Amino acid sequence: MTQDDVLNYVKSRLGFPYVPLEYTDSQILQLIYLKSIPLFSKYIPNKNVIAIDFSNPAIQTNMNTIFTIIDPNGLKIIDVVELVPQAANLLIAGHPIIGLISGNPSNMDLVANYLLQINNARTTLQFSEFDQTFQFIPPNLIRVLPPPSDIQACIYETQHNPNFSTIPNEFEHVFFDLCFADTAMNLAEIRSYYTNINTPFGEIQLNSGDLYSKAETIRNGIIEQLSFANPSIILDIY
Repeated sequence: MTQDDVLNYVKSRLGFPYVPLEYTDSQILQLIYLKSIPLFSKYIPNKNVIAIDFSNPAIQTNMNTIFTIIDPNGLKIIDVVELVPQAANLLIAGHPIIGLISGNPSNMDLVANYLLQINNARTTLQFSEFDQTFQFIPPNLIRVLPPPSDIQACIYETQHNPNFSTIPNEFEHVFFDLCFADTAMNLAEIRSYYTNINTPFGEIQLNSGDLYSKAETIRNGIIEQLSFANPSIILDIY
């Protein structure tokens, strides 16, 4: 999905080029960035993984338990999902030393046993002296107890990229419709101040009230759909 894909869809649904639009392409994209992306990301966030070096003074604060999380792409952080335990601590808790490389990965008994060992190790770790707890502090801070000192992987969620490259394929059509609905509702509010416009094809009645009602119905339906949506699940095994 690209910005041109989104613009072409939104503008065609609004009648362009037969109906002139009050917004430029850049204004439509800005509206989508301010309204559509935050709403879509609330239900279908963008998942990322970064390595955090807790010994780096650049992310340290005046409290030894609070650190700054910096997204490499400058995206707004929504939540921290997990702070991955250090490998040494997992091994002490009984995590398998090697993965499924010595057996047949298609053997479900081996896979089930491997996953069970991982689950047992992570459960054991929670009740050991090596356990860590964390709390995300918006907009971009994380509190970690006990204070860490090494590099750890952090799994976190952000808003989607404004170039739309992170929108999941299975939700593209939903995102297209959401962008159209948000743009249409804003245009309807502008058009409520006048009723007709002259075009090369003649005078067109705008019917801003109908446009707003239609767009609002689509938007409400999308919110309901997203609230029950289950994005593709990626199983992280470590």
